[in-house]
Amino acid sequence: MKKTLNNIFDEANAGEIDNLVKQNATPEVSADTLSSIKDKVYAKTNLKKEKKTNKTVWLRFGAIAACFVLIVSAIIVVPMLREDDPGHVSEKESEDKPLVDSPDYTPIIFDATVSPERLSGNSLEFIVGSSGSISGGESLVLVLVFAGAFLASCDSGSGDGGDKGNKNKITLTVWGAEEDQAMLKEMCADFAKANPQNEYKFLFGVQSEADAADKVLNDVTAGPDVYSFASDQINKLIAGGALARVGGANETQVKEINSAGSVDAATITVNGEDQLYAYPSTGDNCYFVYYDKRVYTDPSQLSTLSSMLDIANNAGKKVHFKLNDDGWYLSSFFFAKPNLGYQVTYNENMVEQSVTINFDNEEGLEVMKSLRTYLTHDGMVAQTDDSKIIAAFTPDAEGKLSAAAAVSGTWNAKTIKSLLGDNMGVIKLPTVEISGQETQLSGFMGYKLIGVNGYSQNKAEAHKLALWLTNEQNQLKRFEVRGFGPTNKVVAAMEVVQNDPVISVVLEQAQFNRPQKGVPGNYWTPMGSLITPIITAKDEGKTVSDEELLELLVATCNSIRK
Repeated sequence: MKKTLNNIFDEANAGEIDNLVKQNATPEVSADTLSSIKDKVYAKTNLKKEKKTNKTVWLRFGAIAACFVLIVSAIIVVPMLREDDPGHVSEKESEDKPLVDSPDYTPIIFDATVSPERLSGNSLEFIVGSSGSISGGESLVLVLVFAGAFLASCDSGSGDGGDKGNKNKITLTVWGAEEDQAMLKEMCADFAKANPQNEYKFLFGVQSEADAADKVLNDVTAGPDVYSFASDQINKLIAGGALARVGGANETQVKEINSAGSVDAATITVNGEDQLYAYPSTGDNCYFVYYDKRVYTDPSQLSTLSSMLDIANNAGKKVHFKLNDDGWYLSSFFFAKPNLGYQVTYNENMVEQSVTINFDNEEGLEVMKSLRTYLTHDGMVAQTDDSKIIAAFTPDAEGKLSAAAAVSGTWNAKTIKSLLGDNMGVIKLPTVEISGQETQLSGFMGYKLIGVNGYSQNKAEAHKLALWLTNEQNQLKRFEVRGFGPTNKVVAAMEVVQNDPVISVVLEQAQFNRPQKGVPGNYWTPMGSLITPIITAKDEGKTVSDEELLELLVATCNSIRK
């Protein structure tokens, strides 16, 4: 029968250990030295160890002397035992009398023989059971083994290195984006320094947040302990058991220090109860407006989409806004109306049970009418992408640009800055006219979250690390090193962040956006093609009627409903 050291301590206090071991037969000592075992006793019982710093030399001298006496005694006594012990069998007698028939069978109290691999580790395992008999020659070996163990215990219990064996050895696997690896390793190293009571080993894996869910769920039980992922994957990860719920003091702290939107992105509602499942890390995955200051000389000229389009068109330029073939951008018009939205109901396994959406009501029709107006404007380019936006901001042979402004995100900041230089301006999304009123465009707000694997073997430590990786100190580091927008309220309010032309606009736009979570599984494709007939009609010199707009809405919403 095997018992771990922790099992034994659970069953008895330090004073009962000897009796417990005897009651469970004979233990085989693992790779832990006797002093290491003693350390565990002190640690479990909160007993104070005597400081031996000033007694090290005397202890070692005494140990050597004791070992010398043991060895000499063994050399003198063992031959006598071999001759006088009735249990001893001579070479001649052994031919006729097996050893197991000896009436004076002697058990081994401690078998200190361990395998080489266990010698290099710090096993906390006791093996409780009996072993074979011992001969006189083996007695000498046993004496030498105990002498060595005694010396080791004296040595390990002295000096500055004596406490190292007391540390809990913890291994954590951490996944993050390739560009974040150096920064991530620094953060983990600082975490280890802040927790000197433990000895950490970190294993790092390269994995983009964009498809983290698919990779983790490929073999969740063998996946990372801690990993970063995009907020729209949270339901999928929870359904696969790949996220451990955040509770207690960690939950309280996460909610206190982070923006409401980021906490919402890390939270799901099950049977009416809000449950936190991740730690907000960054909050900058949204879109806003880049513009050429030579075209728009005053930021107020970009306050409305109508003004933006008119000024660009008058300058012979375009405004790029990827509204066609991309439901992510198109949703900004529908989200401008707070009453428009969708609702997904999940079962206990986080599988969609029902999906409702109300874009096909009267208010939604008004949004479609507004879209028809802007999509048919000569200054609008709705069929675009990142490559076309960069090309439009790139000077041609004559040094001219075809774009006056473009709706994009942080991922294009450096490239556009390199093309426009000091002429690059950044501002939140404009307002649009819906039902005769200017209404602020909204949109999705995506966050990067850090989660703890539900199958982690070190959940407590993994939660500690996840909280550390997303604290104030490390969110500031992410901003400084990678330019990421913080979710931490203190960092977001710092002057250095507020003065950043891109991140300051991201934080402003985030106030109007909706967290990208709980999106219906069949949302993106129908929404992506919703306005294609309007653009096609424009190219053909035609106009889509109100009735046709409503039909488009009804067909799209029916494709999304469940």
